[in-house]
Amino acid sequence: MTTLNILCVGDSLTAGSTAGMEHPYALKLRTRLQQAFPDHEIECQVEGKHGDQVTQGGFDERLEAAWSVADRPFDWAIILGGSNDINWNKPADAIIAALKQVWEFPIAEGSRVLAMTIPEYRAKIQKIDDKRAAVNDAIRSYDHAAFSSLDLYKEFPYHTMSSADRSKYWDTDGVHFSAAGYDLMGDKIADVLIPLIQSRS
Repeated sequence: MTTLNILCVGDSLTAGSTAGMEHPYALKLRTRLQQAFPDHEIECQVEGKHGDQVTQGGFDERLEAAWSVADRPFDWAIILGGSNDINWNKPADAIIAALKQVWEFPIAEGSRVLAMTIPEYRAKIQKIDDKRAAVNDAIRSYDHAAFSSLDLYKEFPYHTMSSADRSKYWDTDGVHFSAAGYDLMGDKIADVLIPLIQSRS
């Protein structure tokens, strides 16, 4: 049986932090991938660390560690990072450079990368919004044959979402998603990833 091996790397949004528990998007993603590719064995490894920053090297260390112990190479690395760096006032240029370094490792190892833009949250702070916009523009514009992106900022808004959907999909802290929200995130990733995998089969 063919194996589809996926590594999900990020911070608390990858870990699935919500209401004192963890419900990672990888749960829904794996279900969707298994439905789309019933003849494949689907493996989704989650490497989500609360509070981690791409500029501090933790993403690189976890990527390299995951690769070093993997039974087989990862076909895809799904990466979401930069939110904590922005909150800690790291320069946009430094965040972008760190993200590119994170992406380059799996690509060099023969994997493909699906990177996500950084979603907004409840607080509206202009300098944070501006920095997020700069980083997200860099994610959208990055060009490599083994790189694709999902505009999570656009696909998972906070302020323009209806109040009913906001209550359903966002945690009460206004920063993380609810369990239903992480499932929705997994669906949105699957909607992008499945055609990409099919195009290469």
